[in-house]
Amino acid sequence: MHPTPFLPLLSVALLLAPKVASAQTPPPTPAAEAPSASAGVIDADAPLDEAAWHQREEQLFEQDALHGGVGLLHTQHAMSGAPGQLRLGFTSELFSAGFLCTSSNPCPNPNGDASLTSDTVTHLGGTVTLGATITRWLEAYAATGAYGNADNANHPSLLQVLGDTQLGVKVFHPLSSVFHVGGGAELDLVNGSGAVGLLGAGTGAKLRLLGTADLRGKHDPLPLRISLNTTYVIDDTAQVVDSYEAANGPITRIERFGLEVNRVDHFDINVGIETFFAQERIRPFIEYGLLIPINRQGYQCTGVGDGCLANDLILPSSLTVGSRFFPWKHGFSLLAAMDLGVTGTSSFVQELSPTPPWMLYLGASWAVDTEERPPTETTRVVERVRGPKPQGNLRGLVHPKDAPTGLVDAIVVFDDHPDITSRATGADGRFSVPVDPGSYKLVVHAKGFRDGTCGGDMPATLGNVDADCPLETALVQVTATEITIDKQIQFQVDSAIILGESDGLMREIADTLIKNPRIKRVEVQGHTDSSGSDAYNQTLSEQRAVAVRDWLTTHGVAPDRIVAHGYGESRPLIPNVTKGMKALNRRVQLIIMEQTPDVGPSR
Repeated sequence: MHPTPFLPLLSVALLLAPKVASAQTPPPTPAAEAPSASAGVIDADAPLDEAAWHQREEQLFEQDALHGGVGLLHTQHAMSGAPGQLRLGFTSELFSAGFLCTSSNPCPNPNGDASLTSDTVTHLGGTVTLGATITRWLEAYAATGAYGNADNANHPSLLQVLGDTQLGVKVFHPLSSVFHVGGGAELDLVNGSGAVGLLGAGTGAKLRLLGTADLRGKHDPLPLRISLNTTYVIDDTAQVVDSYEAANGPITRIERFGLEVNRVDHFDINVGIETFFAQERIRPFIEYGLLIPINRQGYQCTGVGDGCLANDLILPSSLTVGSRFFPWKHGFSLLAAMDLGVTGTSSFVQELSPTPPWMLYLGASWAVDTEERPPTETTRVVERVRGPKPQGNLRGLVHPKDAPTGLVDAIVVFDDHPDITSRATGADGRFSVPVDPGSYKLVVHAKGFRDGTCGGDMPATLGNVDADCPLETALVQVTATEITIDKQIQFQVDSAIILGESDGLMREIADTLIKNPRIKRVEVQGHTDSSGSDAYNQTLSEQRAVAVRDWLTTHGVAPDRIVAHGYGESRPLIPNVTKGMKALNRRVQLIIMEQTPDVGPSR
């Protein structure tokens, strides 16, 4: 950057640039996918269809580099937006550290005392860019900035100046859906040091060659774009301090950094790699830049202070990591990036401005399209009503497994066809449903029976298909006060271990509790016969009640719904006289302690 005013006439010229009703786009995506910002060139004379407008909208996500031209932070792409699209951006930059004065490279003391071996330099600035894609092969841009540098080892410590202004054009052309080439020219305008107005002798220029490989254009797209820039920089910035140095001697290293003064031309090489995430709304990138000095001006070192390129060849370079983010639609983006100095940060020569060890960039950009998308026209297609299409009938009988008598009010659910309404059987236990050709699986619910399944296949020829739906009697029933079981839970002799033959019964008890959330609390009661001592029977009954409770809670029943209690031989159903009577008294009961009104199915 160097001191110069911004030229507002450029923005007027860009806004008046002719609109072109075509959209230059980078490489095409496969036909099966929606076009992206990397799609191919559109015929300039053809009206834009839906796909072309989608491509234009995707190109609003192309943004300008730090000093203009669509690209990353320092690297331009051999690509651009669509003709008629404008881009406005602002990027701030910040650096604060000490690196200009060290024990190996001390600075002169402005007070005349011993040389300084430490310093603190602070750099703060911002750059505004304005760019426009004029045609499908031409782009124009401008950039200007302002910044300030302060260093406690300099006198005065503050160097506050306006930045330089760049006016540039870029041409570009796709060689294929992947490879693009281009070139550009840029004019750098500066003011004289300590004066207002342009310094003609300090005006510089850049001549740039561009190449881009956008792998999104491959037949099998990859979210990757790589660009290479080679730039020859005619750098006459040393002219801004020529008169000062003629009267006062060479400026200091701190002043050369603050004014970004170079005394030689240079050949710049920049490589940038960009990738894409989240539908291309997050675009991380990495760049590497190398400056190769070329002493076209024939500058002769003074032999005092910093080294000289003739003896100390330094190739300043930096690595940049960052990302653009597109949180909203239509081209608004945020930028966060950081330069990391690789070389030239600790060795200094008189011909080049020092390279800072790092620089932080934060910015925002906005792209707009001067072409307006026409309103979408919709056509309503009205089909002639031809009456209901023919269907077959799926008929069925729901009945107990061991009896042909139909079950009334059984609920038949089409498990694999949620679009078909459930049916209830009639007084004869039958149902009939009109269906299209296909396979049908039915789930049947009936009070007092286990859930069952049945089904049938309706052929393309339609007709009547019969389904037989037998149900097994439920072992578990819910009454007003108790969950009754038709079989007893079987335990090992003199043990609380539940035998495997009772697994089916236990699963049905658990299923009943899960399907009846209205039952809030159940007491699992353990009972024994009179064989054995009272204490032994009491302990065994409690252990068996706990075993049933634990089995149920580990199979899906909430623990707070079940309590366990053993009653030993204290509550016989009948007198403990015969072996059969004692077997009836050895039992587990499930007593309902708390429930709400019936709001769900019962078994």
